[in-house]
Amino acid sequence: MHPQLRSLLRSLPVLKQLRWWQRFSWRADYLKSNQELIARTLCGQPDQRLPDNPTFGSTSLLCREEHFRTPNYHRWCAELHEPPSFRRKQWEYVYILSALERCGMLMAGKRALGFGVGRELLPAIFASRGIQVTATDQSVTQGMRDGWINYQQHADGLIVLRQPHIVANATLDKLVQFQTADMNNIPSNLTNFDFVWSACALEHLGSLEHSLHFIEQSLACLRPGGFAVHTLEFNGGSNDETITHGPTILMRKKDLEALSERLSRQGHELAIIDVEPGTGFVDQWVDVPPYRADPWPRLLLERHIAVSAGILIRRSQ
Repeated sequence: MHPQLRSLLRSLPVLKQLRWWQRFSWRADYLKSNQELIARTLCGQPDQRLPDNPTFGSTSLLCREEHFRTPNYHRWCAELHEPPSFRRKQWEYVYILSALERCGMLMAGKRALGFGVGRELLPAIFASRGIQVTATDQSVTQGMRDGWINYQQHADGLIVLRQPHIVANATLDKLVQFQTADMNNIPSNLTNFDFVWSACALEHLGSLEHSLHFIEQSLACLRPGGFAVHTLEFNGGSNDETITHGPTILMRKKDLEALSERLSRQGHELAIIDVEPGTGFVDQWVDVPPYRADPWPRLLLERHIAVSAGILIRRSQ
């Protein structure tokens, strides 16, 4: 990184609010000298001495290095047919699956609804468990306008959701149906599901209020006592300044706390919010543009640290 750019980044007000080890991790010379250490910290085999985190999948929390090393994480990666790696999308899948497993939702006969599914692996995983899935994504027109088609992150039918290494095409075609849906205006026919999910889609709805409104409205798609699991982009550097409008917004701790209070008044329950950032090496490294081919857990987005987070909500009985 150019010295003047590094100096500018250090001067940004958001960075001044970070812990000392987070500020230190921005140093380009520090990252360069530790490339070997970064390579050594790739997941490899699970650490059997590290117990499965009892709160992973039962609380609303941030992505942390410790999650990638547990036997439970590696078990889910085997089911996804992926090698464990420090990729945010993989973490999001595992968080969603872990949360639904803990809630007793991964059982044959359950009904699931996914929003903004793109080309996710989750519909195939759910179908392999005998779950009836309605997978939704925005219209082709919206996908072209927003650029998701260009990045091959848009679904317009079942064909792109087929994952024959996970579930037979015939089984997926029988259990999964596709429907176009605008997350800012959820169709009224999407109701009475056992669980709903979205994987880092809700932060792309145009504004912070739109994102919060979607979370709230997604609960109307559930049967009483059903569960919603969503992953999102969280502001890992500030509880004050953030991005509230644009292609990608960042939620803060206070936004989730306000959401929790809002939902509680309606009888819903947002799982305990844990925003501890972690102290592992991976937790300290913020990827900067141009990003790695495999997106890292923490990215520089404008002048903010974006980190994947997961939230779990139970609808009122």
